[in-house]
Amino acid sequence: MIGISNPAIKKGSGILIAAIGWFALILQLYVMLNTNAKNAIAVTTTVINFFSFFTILSNLLVAISLTASILFPNSKPGIFFSKPTTQSAIGLYIIIVGIVYSVALRKIWNPEGLQLVADRLLHDLIPLLYLFIGCYLLQKSFTMEACTLLAYFPSYISCL
Repeated sequence: MIGISNPAIKKGSGILIAAIGWFALILQLYVMLNTNAKNAIAVTTTVINFFSFFTILSNLLVAISLTASILFPNSKPGIFFSKPTTQSAIGLYIIIVGIVYSVALRKIWNPEGLQLVADRLLHDLIPLLYLFIGCYLLQKSFTMEACTLLAYFPSYISCL
């Protein structure tokens, strides 16, 4: 794997992707709260529903991991999220989001307005950008032995 050694490029790319991730998550929550308020659905129900989606959890992991590893690199979370295995696991999860949405879910609904923006960011742009980070910005790669560990989170979610 070819890595980019310029720390400013790595940091800037990570900050950009984290910012897009946080924006997309906040936008999606706003859209859900707004839509559900019109339908008289309680805020607590909306928030619980928001955090029940694999897409949201995976994008949240991307945003948290990039934020922690860039802004707090020497903290316990920063060190944990900087590990190649952790980054690879998150990469796997967010790629699953992009693939499953594109193959199975994109055809069954037609989002509009702000929902369309949030939808494209969460399902298309962030998975592609995180894949870019994994392929071009990371210096280390993960081992195939880690694949079993990487599958725990998607397996857990699929059982819910």
